[in-house]
Amino acid sequence: MICKYYLSAMQNLKEYFRSISLQLIILITIICLSVSAYCLSIGVTIVFTHLFYIPIILVSYYYPKYGIKFAGFVSIVYLLSMALLPEINSGIIISALIRGLMFILVGIVVSYLSQIQKSAKEESEVNKNLFMELFNNIGSGIAIISRKDGGDEFILKSLNKKGMQIDSRREEEIHKTGHEINLREVERFNIYKEIMRVSDTGREEHFIREDINEEGIREWREFFIYTVPSGEIIVVFDDITGRKKQEKEILENGERLKLALNGARLTLFDYNLTEDTITINMQGREINSPIPETLPINEFYNYIHPDDLENFQAGITRIMNGDQKNISTISRIQSLNKEFRWYMLLGEIAEFSESYGPKRLIGISQDITDLRKYQESVEEANKKLNLLSSITRHDILNQVSALILYNRLLEGKIPPEEEEAKDYINKMDSISATIQKQISFTKEYHNLGVNAPSWQNLNDIIRHEEHIAYSGGLTLNDRSEDIEIFADQMINKVFYNLFENSGKYAEGAEAITVGFRTGDDGEGVITVEDDGCGIPDDKKKKIFDRGYGRNTGFGLFLTKEILDITNISIAERGAGGKGAKFEITVPKNRWRFTNSGQ
Repeated sequence: MICKYYLSAMQNLKEYFRSISLQLIILITIICLSVSAYCLSIGVTIVFTHLFYIPIILVSYYYPKYGIKFAGFVSIVYLLSMALLPEINSGIIISALIRGLMFILVGIVVSYLSQIQKSAKEESEVNKNLFMELFNNIGSGIAIISRKDGGDEFILKSLNKKGMQIDSRREEEIHKTGHEINLREVERFNIYKEIMRVSDTGREEHFIREDINEEGIREWREFFIYTVPSGEIIVVFDDITGRKKQEKEILENGERLKLALNGARLTLFDYNLTEDTITINMQGREINSPIPETLPINEFYNYIHPDDLENFQAGITRIMNGDQKNISTISRIQSLNKEFRWYMLLGEIAEFSESYGPKRLIGISQDITDLRKYQESVEEANKKLNLLSSITRHDILNQVSALILYNRLLEGKIPPEEEEAKDYINKMDSISATIQKQISFTKEYHNLGVNAPSWQNLNDIIRHEEHIAYSGGLTLNDRSEDIEIFADQMINKVFYNLFENSGKYAEGAEAITVGFRTGDDGEGVITVEDDGCGIPDDKKKKIFDRGYGRNTGFGLFLTKEILDITNISIAERGAGGKGAKFEITVPKNRWRFTNSGQ
């Protein structure tokens, strides 16, 4: 750096003159003493005394800490030298004392002024060093330029480290060529005109320029040009190529997002929880009009169907309380012609504060009215199919009941000695019973997935099915949490089957324990375990297969099918001989704590 080398050279020159000054002071002091002794020996007492001011002033200026002491020393030497006079009277003594005091006074004044000057220089040096630190470590390139002889040529006086990096300069190159060097950034981005204008008018300028480098890559620079009182021109420049590329990417992504929102007819909403206002994008206002672009959340509630409002507000409350990080709900919202249309809203927390909690909730909503109509049509068709299936099952069961009755009548007609005929009757009874159980299972399985999944409280489910455990002679210990799980309406049947299996097949079991824990990835794990004989390792997976088991083999198969609807899994993880342990794993977005939970 030019400034750095300049300051170093000045410091070396200062030390050189300081060493010369010490030698000069000693020489002058010796000369003064010699002249004083000679003058006194010939009776001269007036002129030579002024010579002593020279070493006193020099010592007090260059060495202010010793100035007063040196002045005192000179005064004493001067007074003692009076003995060299041929004749001494009171007038001479008084005059000598006054001169000695003047020597000391001059030493005091010069030392004080020198100390002030030294402190000012030290402060100036600190400020220079601070300036150089800032100059070299600031994140922008800075060039100090001066105008040559008031003409059209400019020379570079200094360039900081960041400037050298942007301008592709080496420090040795700057130092070697000195003031004659040209700034590549000035030439490449052609800013001579702006530098000239700032130099002429004194008004600062700010602008951005772009250029294509030697490798064919487009680059951008941002320039600030202004003058300082000394007349020099400061050029501050930054390589903003990365920022420009990011801005371009953001703009392109914004366009893509806009096209995606418009193409999918999605509504983008931004709920500011600190201000309690919701902002809806233009596409959303076209869909949901007459809803304004930004409005308080309480006013937005006026556009939601009264039957859906409580569920919507409950989701917002759970977000605000920190019970969950996202919202997923289906509600009816007023549209352009005051008609209520169905919307699916999905959103999650986008900004969070440790002191305040959730601050912003951002998400999308989609008009699913047509889908809802299709769903209602399917539900209506399912109801008719259920009715037909119910009638068919009823007729088949009536026929099976009649078959069993005829078996009883036929059994009464067979003589006791006809063992083979009785064996046929027993097989027919067994087949009839199997048909009854299978028909009964189809009634349960037919209801699987008919109704939409919903949030259901785990504690309520356990309390509803606990009588199954008690009827099997077992104690039920509920150690689960107060949570809700998003599952099929038949979720009760899952716990019914698990409790029933423990009561029927867990030999030696005395209790069932239901627990809950959070997994490493945020999933919820519900455990149902007993203290019975357990399940052998080779059967842990087979028990969920259809038809496997001691009875119909439909219980655990149906359990797995119910859970699969909402991506909930079940597995048996008990230790052999230490009881059965079923683990139901609920994905992290399919369970949540209730308001009374954690």
